[in-house]
Amino acid sequence: MNGLVKLAPWEGSVVALRERMIFLLQDVSPHRGRYAYLQGVTGLSAARWQNLFLRRLYPSMDMVYAAMELKPSYSDWLIHGDLPHPLRGADQSRPELDRWMKFLEFQQRPKTNEEEEAELRADREAGEKP
Repeated sequence: MNGLVKLAPWEGSVVALRERMIFLLQDVSPHRGRYAYLQGVTGLSAARWQNLFLRRLYPSMDMVYAAMELKPSYSDWLIHGDLPHPLRGADQSRPELDRWMKFLEFQQRPKTNEEEEAELRADREAGEKP
């Protein structure tokens, strides 16, 4: 065994959707207090948003719908992840390709010790809140 985990057939698409959601939500929410902000505008718990950003869960339908409501012009890109399709109309918005590629490259790099510690701290803080 080479140590690689084999994904289920559907997982690749869901992982890609999660990455697009994180990218979109970073665009529409403040860096500080992001999870509380998302809870306030969507009604979905801050803990769920935090777990999405920490890649501990896949997006649920209500999370996808909420993200689409926050940035309706990106809805098609969020769901399909492709360039505008001629049959769906040419007026669709999507992020600039350069920004999207930089985001993906950043996500692939190994985490620093500081980032690992920040995640642990966030986990502890989230566990202390009711």
